[in-house]
Amino acid sequence: MSPISNEVFTELTQIRAAIELYCLEEKIDSYSDKDISDLTASMARAGKYLEGGRDRLAQDSHLDFHYLIVEKCGNKLMIGLYETNRTKLKRYLRVNIKRTADRIKVRHQSHKQILEAIRRKDKAEALRLLRSTLRKT
Repeated sequence: MSPISNEVFTELTQIRAAIELYCLEEKIDSYSDKDISDLTASMARAGKYLEGGRDRLAQDSHLDFHYLIVEKCGNKLMIGLYETNRTKLKRYLRVNIKRTADRIKVRHQSHKQILEAIRRKDKAEALRLLRSTLRKT
């Protein structure tokens, strides 16, 4: 598997941001208790992996958190586009994970803040935090 260039990674991140922000904006107001429980479970897994020093699995759980945001939107075509993007993104992140271990811990805190805004159904804050997190990817 060939590495992904920084240019391709930037383009993947732009696509990812467009899809995630759209999905969150469209559906946050109608998230059910189950939706929020699913997001919470993803973050709990990431936390356990981080505590156990399993950074790669923590990173995967963070990506799962983002995937759930897209999945909850229910747009099958958008989910398909996102899945293709996600596969490539995972490849890039796995190559770079060892160089950015502290970044995973910082990301975890960002994701917890996003989750709290989602729980409160504070759309503006959730979108602001998600946008900020995606810019730092």
